[in-house]
Amino acid sequence: MKNSNELSDNNTKILEFLSAVNQLLTTQQLEKLKAVTQFLENAKPHVERIEKDVKEKALNFNVFSALGVTRKEIIQSRFLAYLLDPNQQHCQSFIFLNSFLKQIGIPEIDTAQAKYIRVSTEHAAGESLGRMDIVIACQPNWLIVIENKIGAGEAEQQLARYAKWLNNQQGYSLKKLIFLTPTAHESVTGKKVDYLRLSYLDLADAFISLVDKINAESIKVVLMQYITTCKLIGGVNMSSPDEQLLELLSTPENIKTVFEIEQQVSVLRSHVAKVFCEYVKKNLQEKLKSAKLEKRWKAVYTDDSENNSIIFNVEIITLQHQHKNNYKVYAEYLFDSTKADKGWVGWYRPDGIDLKITPDTENLTNKMVNDGCSGAEVLLVGWKHLRNEKGGFIVTDSDDIIACIEDNQSENHPLANEIVEELWQMFTTYRTNIQALDSFKQAAVL
Repeated sequence: MKNSNELSDNNTKILEFLSAVNQLLTTQQLEKLKAVTQFLENAKPHVERIEKDVKEKALNFNVFSALGVTRKEIIQSRFLAYLLDPNQQHCQSFIFLNSFLKQIGIPEIDTAQAKYIRVSTEHAAGESLGRMDIVIACQPNWLIVIENKIGAGEAEQQLARYAKWLNNQQGYSLKKLIFLTPTAHESVTGKKVDYLRLSYLDLADAFISLVDKINAESIKVVLMQYITTCKLIGGVNMSSPDEQLLELLSTPENIKTVFEIEQQVSVLRSHVAKVFCEYVKKNLQEKLKSAKLEKRWKAVYTDDSENNSIIFNVEIITLQHQHKNNYKVYAEYLFDSTKADKGWVGWYRPDGIDLKITPDTENLTNKMVNDGCSGAEVLLVGWKHLRNEKGGFIVTDSDDIIACIEDNQSENHPLANEIVEELWQMFTTYRTNIQALDSFKQAAVL
């Protein structure tokens, strides 16, 4: 058995060891901080040079972005249809159409055939089959239907309905149904339908070769901006590498510091989104309390981040429902890591309810559409893009994250309050209608 002196010596040694470890960690932390500080000082002139170049050359100017229509499906469909129509005022005849036809495996047309081309948008299929985004006809050669989906989900049996309309058309030797999306993903409504998947990157590839063939400078500039827009929709990071900065980043003495900064910046992005969403949730909850609705509705925010993605949503859910998927107002992808078409607010209905009852939302959907919202998409009763069509915040976009940092630190929180008001308006405008639905009453007792 050890005596008290031996125990005292052991305790002293343990304390000395812990002190040495603490000193080592402190030294390492100071060295790491010193390395980061020195690196930032070395990188700052390069960043300032890049920012100056961007401003002087207006490298970020894009008319689609300026108008807020980069990911607005209707506008993108109309512009694509405009390019593909050889009779439009771009005065480039059928070079856009031929490039597109080559991309989808259809022989090019000639001058004699061009006069038979008919291009229409939002084409009514009739018999309650819906409206098709783009229809291109060249009788008797071919008939093409393009369904354009940038961000929103598909309506019920959407591709199947368009395929039915296409199959009923007579007088064409070839018919094609094209599903145009950012990444050429599969259609959830086209499992038994013959269709071609096409991405926005495919569109960019189809048109990039035409830039040098066009003499009109105004058209060339707009076409380049459209190609850039297609790439952005397709998820391509359009930031061009800077050789001098890359050289600084990749030197052996800097690379560890670069990775350390990258890791901490990822933590910072997530923290900024969390603080922002916390404020939005808190203010929505206060509004519910003021309206004496806090016993039936609750504001929450969710973090759906996974696989290095940062995704935050804000919801107003009903407390009457006992299962996970509530009727709710949902600001989906308020924060996201990508530049996809994300960031909308709308009323979601729960899954798991009797599908024979869910059509009771049809009248409400029509009401929301008449009010300026977009119509039903999968579980959405109706929705609209956040921030007046801008969508949510992209946590990898420096301007977005800086704006949110400033908003988090401000007294008035103008950006966060804008989101609060959008959610609250969506909630108060249609809450009574939602609560009157049979499907709402059914979900409340599940």
